[in-house]
Amino acid sequence: MTGVPAGTAPTSLGFRRKTGLPIGPILALTLSGALAACMVSAPGQTGAASNDQPSAAVEAGGGGAAQSVQVIHSVAHTATRLVSADGQTRPLRTAQVTARASGIVEALHAHKGDRLSKDDPILSLSVPDFEARAAEAEARLIEARRTAENNAKLNARGLITEDSLQAARALLAAAEAGWAAIEEERDNLTLRAPFAGTLASLDAEIGETISDGAQLGQLMDLSSLLVEITVPQINISDISLGQDAAVTPVGGEKIIGTVRYISPAADSATRSFPVEVVIPNSGRQIRAGMSASVGLAGKSFKAHEVPSAYLALSGAGELLVKTYEQGVVKAWPVEVVSFGPRAVTVTGLPMEASIITVGQGFVRDGDAAALEDAQ
Repeated sequence: MTGVPAGTAPTSLGFRRKTGLPIGPILALTLSGALAACMVSAPGQTGAASNDQPSAAVEAGGGGAAQSVQVIHSVAHTATRLVSADGQTRPLRTAQVTARASGIVEALHAHKGDRLSKDDPILSLSVPDFEARAAEAEARLIEARRTAENNAKLNARGLITEDSLQAARALLAAAEAGWAAIEEERDNLTLRAPFAGTLASLDAEIGETISDGAQLGQLMDLSSLLVEITVPQINISDISLGQDAAVTPVGGEKIIGTVRYISPAADSATRSFPVEVVIPNSGRQIRAGMSASVGLAGKSFKAHEVPSAYLALSGAGELLVKTYEQGVVKAWPVEVVSFGPRAVTVTGLPMEASIITVGQGFVRDGDAAALEDAQ
C-alpha cells in the first residue's frame, strides 16, 4: 500500500504491486475459465468445475486497510426461463380410406394429393347383382305400402279383421327394413372423405376387385399441425395446457402455437414428458414430418444482467458476483440462466446491488472497501 503522511487524511486508497507477472492478464484468464466452466455445466447448476487451488480473484485480497473499488448499480428485472425442445410435425387428424364393401372399382373421383371437403367422394364400387336386388327391394316396398294402405281402409269399414291389418303392416315393416339395407349397401359402395383434408395416398385402379375392409389410402387434415416434443422432468412444472409456444419449422418462420397435451407420465427410458403443440397451417405451407424447434416460456423470476468480466470463481468452484455494501465486500454465489454477447443473466443477487467492477479481483468476502469515483 502507498504510504500516507501522518496526520493527513487520505483522499483515496491505492495499491502498489510488486514487479513480475502482470495481474490483469491473470485475472482475465481466471474469469474466462469461470465462464467456460459455467457454459459447460448442466442447466440449472450454479457451480462451475471445482478447483482445489483458489483463483487469483480469491487469493488476492485486502489487508487491514480498505481497498479502493468502483461499482455499478444494478436493479433486478423480471426474466423468464425459456424451455426449448426440438420436435416433429404431424397431421392434426389422419384417417385410413377403407373399403366398406366388396366390389369392383367403377370410378375414381379423387386422386393422390387432392384436397377434399367433408363427404366428397373418393371412389365408387360396383356389385354385379346389386341393381337387381335394389329393384326387387323397391318393388316389394311399393307393394307392401299399397297393401297396408288398402287393408287400413278395409279395416275401417269392418271388411277385414284386425289380424289381417297387423299382418299387412308387418309385411310393410319388413319391406322397409329390406330397402334400408339396400340404401346402406349403396352408400357403402361410394367411399367418401370423413373430414376435410388432403388425400395423401390412394392405391386403387378402375376395374380392380376390392375386398371389404381393404385399406386403399390415407386422408390427412393439414389445416393445423401437431408438433410433438419431449420436455425434461426438471422443466415440466413450468409448462401448462393452453399456453403459447413459439414454433420455428426448418427453413420457415416462427409461428405461435398452443400447448394441447401434456403426458401425465414420463417416458420410462428418458424421464422426459411427451408434449403436443398445435399450430395453424391454413395455407398448408408446413408439411407433416418436418423438424421444428419449440420455445416455451417457463416461470418468471428476478435476475440481474451482469457483464461477464465481473464474474469471479470461488475456490469451491462457485461463480460469484462481488458487491459493495456499506464499506464491506459481499461475495454472492450466482446461477447463470442465460448468456448474452456481453453480459450474462444471473440469479442469486438481492433486488438492488452495487456490483464491484474495478478492484473486484483484489477483494474477498468480508473485506473492507472504499468507493472510488470512476475516472
